[in-house]
Amino acid sequence: MYFENIIIGAGPAGLQAGYYLHKYEIDYIILEKYDKCGASFETLPHSGHLLSINKKNIGSINKDLTFRNDYNSLINDKHIYLSRYSNHFYPKRDDMITYLNEYCENNSLNIEFNSNVVKVEKMNEDGKKLKLNYKITVLKENNDEIFYECDRIFVATGLNSMIIPENFAKLSDGNDSNIKHYGQYTKDYFLNESSFINKRVLLVGGGNSSYEVANMIYKVANSVVIMSKSEQKIYNNTKYFGHAHSLYLQDNITISENISTELINIEMLDNKYHLYYKIYNRANESDFIKEGIYGENSNFDIIILCTGWKLDKSIFNFSIDMTKNDKYPLVGINYGSINNKNLFFIGEPMHLFDYGKSSGGFIHGFRHLIKSCIHQLFGLSTQSSFKKFDIFNNHGFNFIEFNKLINYIIERINNTSSLYHMHGILSDKFYLLANGDMLYLHDIHINNMLDIENRAKEMETNINKMREAKENKAKEAKENKEEKEETSKLKKEENKEDSKLKEETSKLDVSKDKKKYNAQFRMLQLMEKKEKKPIIMPTIKTEPAEKLQVEIDITLFVITLEYELDKETQMPKSNKLHPVLRMFSSKSKKYIDLMHFDDNIFENFSASSYKDKLARAIKGYIAFN
Repeated sequence: MYFENIIIGAGPAGLQAGYYLHKYEIDYIILEKYDKCGASFETLPHSGHLLSINKKNIGSINKDLTFRNDYNSLINDKHIYLSRYSNHFYPKRDDMITYLNEYCENNSLNIEFNSNVVKVEKMNEDGKKLKLNYKITVLKENNDEIFYECDRIFVATGLNSMIIPENFAKLSDGNDSNIKHYGQYTKDYFLNESSFINKRVLLVGGGNSSYEVANMIYKVANSVVIMSKSEQKIYNNTKYFGHAHSLYLQDNITISENISTELINIEMLDNKYHLYYKIYNRANESDFIKEGIYGENSNFDIIILCTGWKLDKSIFNFSIDMTKNDKYPLVGINYGSINNKNLFFIGEPMHLFDYGKSSGGFIHGFRHLIKSCIHQLFGLSTQSSFKKFDIFNNHGFNFIEFNKLINYIIERINNTSSLYHMHGILSDKFYLLANGDMLYLHDIHINNMLDIENRAKEMETNINKMREAKENKAKEAKENKEEKEETSKLKKEENKEDSKLKEETSKLDVSKDKKKYNAQFRMLQLMEKKEKKPIIMPTIKTEPAEKLQVEIDITLFVITLEYELDKETQMPKSNKLHPVLRMFSSKSKKYIDLMHFDDNIFENFSASSYKDKLARAIKGYIAFN
């Protein structure tokens, strides 16, 4: 069975990709392992509610502004938002399942449920031809095998393989019920407090899952210790969504600080786990402190591994280049595998470029990355992906259109969700075309230079062609004029000869025979003379016109939203994003910062002072040939 595109997984990422392929009538199918969309939300998060917010009342019906305050909904044109199904600020996971399946049905997405992808293999090793690149083996509910063939694959399974530290691997293989990974626990297990009464619990890992579990069990447990290699970082301070949220923080949870540890061994003594570590000073990893039992009370009844997830590569029968300790696939800025053409990783794996900084690993971020990826991959130009402003016309600089451009930038900054959630990664880029239009493109990856060097060469070629065509037109007009003048001159000479002949003939006073003879003779003379007359051709200058050397320098303007960071701590100075205007020159091949707006930009950006600064900064760098 052949499809041009196959999406593996019907979670948020797979549905978002499917939405855009369906919208633009691009051939695709989504293969989902389970009988519903978003099946992972049946169990996770263990607390039963999501950490991402669902703010319904924002005082505006602006679509972009809605997505800025809604961290869970997928992009669509039918206004299908999670707020229809949940009034909770932190939505319940069950509401998310309902929403995703309603989203699928309302958008008529092409999904095959109960289709477990067990193998992906290559049919075309060089990847140069688009036809039949991959073969996919699917195991159906009745264990029947079905084979699919496709040009490209979008892997939307997320990071779905548990990361288990080497020293814990032997103890967490399922035989020991007291050492498990966060993902190995059954639905609502942690809501049953009886399992943790008077227990000493060690949570390994400093992410939100550790704090989530600690928040659920600390009331009945004897003690809860969170052990992390890195220093505790709070989302409210760092503005990175993956850091600990204040929702989960409690005073009576012990958190290791200012030290990093290397696990040496785990021993079971008196039905308790004793952990032995090498302990270092976090500020200086070479500064060894001691070796021995971790803490004064290093014995624990239960160890829960909240050590995160990585990509499951088991379905591929070919190699996938990985990075960050084998957690993320190595991809380019279009999120395609570096060593496998036409294989794309969407959803959580998109976090590679902005890990620890922005939101590419979360729904509110990767929904925008998927939109940008598919628009650029398939060369889709829609009203929502670009705008044009007629900055230069036959009358010169167009102040009205330029003012529209400035107002449009202001509107984008004040309302955009994509630049807001993918700050420092997605950007708006605009530059001047050869015809005088300013082309404004939405949601372009910050490292995507839009092939600007080739665009500069193309513009140079087009301008030379336009000038050459203009010169040829002028030359042709001149030649036509000369030809007409020569033709006119020739006709005048012929008329003059005819008049002279008539005059001479009228003067003949001879006999009839003589007249006849003379007339014939004269006609032969005239014919002979006409035959000898040369055909007059217009003169053509053969020397080539002087070639005009054109050196084009395209000025690419870039708008992003960023936090201003403290130089020492690299932490945001405030909790507000602010716009940054940069310029990229195709000649110098580097960015130049033009403007950093202050923290109050969103309250005052419509003020005339900001508009004037923005207008001056852009206008001062516009060059038009």
